[in-house]
Amino acid sequence: SFMAILLSSLRWFPFFSYLDLYNLSSGDLSGRAPFSSHHLLTLLYPYDVEFLSSDVTMRSLYLPFAILAGVLFVVKGTVRVLHGVLLIFCTLFFGAFVSSLTWLSEILPGYRISRFPLSDWRPFLHVGIIILGCEGWKSLFEGDKLSTLRPRFVWAFILFALVAWVAKDIGYNNLVALKPVLWLLFICVFVVGCQKLQQHGFFVIPKKPIVLN
Repeated sequence: SFMAILLSSLRWFPFFSYLDLYNLSSGDLSGRAPFSSHHLLTLLYPYDVEFLSSDVTMRSLYLPFAILAGVLFVVKGTVRVLHGVLLIFCTLFFGAFVSSLTWLSEILPGYRISRFPLSDWRPFLHVGIIILGCEGWKSLFEGDKLSTLRPRFVWAFILFALVAWVAKDIGYNNLVALKPVLWLLFICVFVVGCQKLQQHGFFVIPKKPIVLN
């Protein structure tokens, strides 16, 4: 995760190269594209819709659903899980929340220069989610019991149903809004089926897959 942060920080080199040309205290946040909770829906839904604000090329947070589903299986508070959670928290705090705090946005170097905070913080959000997703699938492969997973599936369906309701409320049609719920159903059937087959000895899931090592 540290290397990912370094790589995604390369975009700031031009800013620091010409730091003497900027007046950091006079930036106007009124021209900044917003980073709102509705933009988080683009993790699951199309972003080329009229009711989402910001430039169409700057508002996508898309990740494959398999990565997002892996987050459901995170059960251990490892150091890598902590790294993922911190990256997601920093993205939401600095990308979305700081804009509403004028005093804080004025003292953060370069914060008022960028017009697209969602695009700036997207790599950190993606890395955080990918870390959690991989850790979740790793926990599953290492033999989590179905009794441990059932409550997670129930809460996941409740969460995704609420997300689908919000998506429909802001403008997505019914079929599009329900797609993540259908994908979650497929993931649940796949996981339960694999564990049942494993219990009957049809195949062996490796106990120690090489993930993030």
